[in-house]
Amino acid sequence: MLLRDLGRFGYSSALHPLTTLKNLSSLKDKTPFEEKAGVYKVTGGECTALHIGQTGRSLKTKIQEHKSAFSSKKPGKPATGFHCVTFNHDPEKITTKLLHSHGKSQRLNRLEEIEKQSKGTMLTNTTL
Repeated sequence: MLLRDLGRFGYSSALHPLTTLKNLSSLKDKTPFEEKAGVYKVTGGECTALHIGQTGRSLKTKIQEHKSAFSSKKPGKPATGFHCVTFNHDPEKITTKLLHSHGKSQRLNRLEEIEKQSKGTMLTNTTL
């Protein structure tokens, strides 16, 4: 109705969406996954063990801690370093995947629990 009335006065209009696919693509987070915090999964290239953990710091920092534990040959935490020392694995063959990007919070704890339970059992520090 409004468009017809505007046409009588020489106005025309076109209906365009305010949000387009092009606009949405610019909303992507361009932060590399290594620089994000969240729930992560570490798998080794030399065995089938895996480790699911969380970090409130960058994933890159946490993985460096795992590798440092291997280099120092000190058993204990973090679990990946302990596993590599115990089973003489090469820490350079581990792969890391960020499962959920989220800052340190109760939600991060829940996301970690969900991931561990979805793998069948609650994992302990004796896994990778």
